[in-house]
Amino acid sequence: MTRRTVVLAGLFAILSLIASPYLNLARNDSVRFLVPSQCTTTCPDSFPDYAIPSSFLDDPNDPVPSPYATEHFYIHYASEGMSVTESVKEWSKVESAEVQEFGAMLEEIWDKYVAHGFDDPPFSGGPVDLSNLIDIYVFYLNYMYYQRCDCFPTPNAFASNDRMLFDSYWLGNPHYVDIDLDGDGISDGFGQVTDAAIHAVPAHELFHVFQRNYKALNPYGYPLDYGGNVVLEGQARAIQDMIYDFTDEADATDKGSIVGEVREYLGDPCHNLIHLSYEAALFWKYAMEQYGQIMDEPYRGIDFLVNYWQANDDIANSQPENFIPVFDHTLDLLGYEDVTFKDVFCDFIVASYAQNLTGTTVQEKYRYFDQTQPPGPYGPVHIPIDVTPADGVTFSMGERVGSWCPNYTRYNCDNQLTDYYTVEVHERTNYGVFIDLLVVDSDENILLETCTEGAEGVPSSLSRSFLADAQNITVIVGGLDYIPDRAPAEYELIIRPFNEAFVEILDPQESNPTYVGDNNLPGVMEVTVDVYDGSGNPIRGLMRQDFQVQIGSKTANAISSLYLEGQEQYLLEIDTPPQASADAYDLTVGVLGATDTEAACVIYDTIVFDSVIVIDHSGSMSVFDKMDAAKESARLYVDSFAAPEMLALVEFNESAQLLQGLSDATGLREVVLSKIDEIVVGGLTSVGGGMLVAQDELYLNGGAGHRNHIVLLTDGRENTPPTISQVRPLLLGNNTLLDVVLIGEDAQGGLLEEIARETG
Repeated sequence: MTRRTVVLAGLFAILSLIASPYLNLARNDSVRFLVPSQCTTTCPDSFPDYAIPSSFLDDPNDPVPSPYATEHFYIHYASEGMSVTESVKEWSKVESAEVQEFGAMLEEIWDKYVAHGFDDPPFSGGPVDLSNLIDIYVFYLNYMYYQRCDCFPTPNAFASNDRMLFDSYWLGNPHYVDIDLDGDGISDGFGQVTDAAIHAVPAHELFHVFQRNYKALNPYGYPLDYGGNVVLEGQARAIQDMIYDFTDEADATDKGSIVGEVREYLGDPCHNLIHLSYEAALFWKYAMEQYGQIMDEPYRGIDFLVNYWQANDDIANSQPENFIPVFDHTLDLLGYEDVTFKDVFCDFIVASYAQNLTGTTVQEKYRYFDQTQPPGPYGPVHIPIDVTPADGVTFSMGERVGSWCPNYTRYNCDNQLTDYYTVEVHERTNYGVFIDLLVVDSDENILLETCTEGAEGVPSSLSRSFLADAQNITVIVGGLDYIPDRAPAEYELIIRPFNEAFVEILDPQESNPTYVGDNNLPGVMEVTVDVYDGSGNPIRGLMRQDFQVQIGSKTANAISSLYLEGQEQYLLEIDTPPQASADAYDLTVGVLGATDTEAACVIYDTIVFDSVIVIDHSGSMSVFDKMDAAKESARLYVDSFAAPEMLALVEFNESAQLLQGLSDATGLREVVLSKIDEIVVGGLTSVGGGMLVAQDELYLNGGAGHRNHIVLLTDGRENTPPTISQVRPLLLGNNTLLDVVLIGEDAQGGLLEEIARETG
């Protein structure tokens, strides 16, 4: 049997990690070593293929290094007492004691992975059965760089599914100390490797062996254009500080610490996440800390990765082109069925900014436990657009954002003499981007956060006004959903300071009060308000929690708020509080520091309605099944009335007829329903005529203390007098409540809707 071998993955350089993650070497195959980016002079465009030095292959014509076998590994190395070929250099030589220590460390890391639940790769047999061991070659991997050009040598390591190559540097050989490439007498080498690096780099490379033990979707595990290296190298980098306490606490100066990688990502975060490699370590760190179940250090969240690879095996055959379904299934396995990759990504890009804030109001989902221990905070994320406008100046910009990519914009409030702001973000494409707004004070507390996202085909839009002593306003926009070759999403951002706010209650009024029912069990009421700035401009972007409502001396809660486009007004739904007695109470509404009060406009009493149902049966109701819809709506209204309410019925075309006068609603129900069924279509349309007949009936036969009420069912397409506008003053003068049901796709209801609002 041919000996099974495994190579530890990924060119491992502390400054530039550029190699393909899997070389897939067979014995005697050549290895192409790429030029590191630290070259100080111009190097050739490419190097010839370099074979593993023949000393490390089973070539009888060359000295063979002394192998050392452990339970899972077969380590080939050049010892101090051996002669080796010139190409290997003296720097490849290591001591046997170093090799034994290295082997013991690899076995310890192997055992840690298995103990936490990763499947044990099928390489076993121990020293007796060498055919099942993983071959490891230890030699100076960078000798070709040193020979070919003036490049900064970098200690490397590689892995594939059958072999591992380690630079002798990782065994503690300090051969880089004395390298002086430019001849200036100053060492250009890395110096003595640290304990953290000696353990972190093999942990990274050995993790690739475990990754490859699961179902491989292709030679890279995933397509490189959809999450290849973000999984393989991102996870392996993240796991480096989860094996030992001292690797967990290594700072950015330690080779193999992820802190340097994290800071590199935060320094340039505006890239497609699924196209990242080692730089994705922070994303995996976030997922592990937030959704993993293991809380012990240094293994916090490692079970997230265990579940990830189980999820990979579960669905690998059905989702060969995308790691995102694997991620979603991982969350399912951990009990987060309602959370998706998209949710985690959105929280992650906000956390990249908020993790550096020191305020007490920052949510835990934006924190990293890793920052509470050495080496401490990761540092701030880079803000590409960071502005400090002059006082009162509106900031606006157009920007683009790619798939799975964040954009950060910060508006510093240092020069502003106001605490009032409106922020608007409107997507110009229709991808449905994620938008998050954070308002931060001088103590780095988050005073306000609001977010939104659209959907494919539905543009995202956020509008928010607020009063806050803000230090800065940060807007984060994230592109979602990867579609190859699609242009980036486009959006517009506007931040407008303004000087003061005013609010005016439009409805209810003392002259047109609202009845909320029994004072002990009142119902829900609607309130319409106008909110505008000192220049009279409407203020958009207010939410229900921005409004403070009081009825009498008691606080009431706003259940919802709706901004009425076109009217530039807010419609509030208010949960009314109980009162001590049935009476009329004052209403006060406050927002953005402004208040308005309307006296005696909320009446705690049960109101009795005298209602007239008015049905349009003109010729225009013959299309789109409008007549049928009007009759069905009328039947629903009839069924809703109860004693002591009174009910009447009117039909109209170019003229109006009273089909049933006001009478007790309960005893009249079957009669009215029968007359509704008998209505037929035809004639011109006088909407005002129908309203006039109804108002006359209310005036002449309405009950004492009852409220006048007209229910109008029409398409609003009047073409003969009397008109709606002619009858309008009569309704308002008699305090008649008008409810309008507009029928049909071609309905014309502008004036009718306006009267309905005016009457409450």
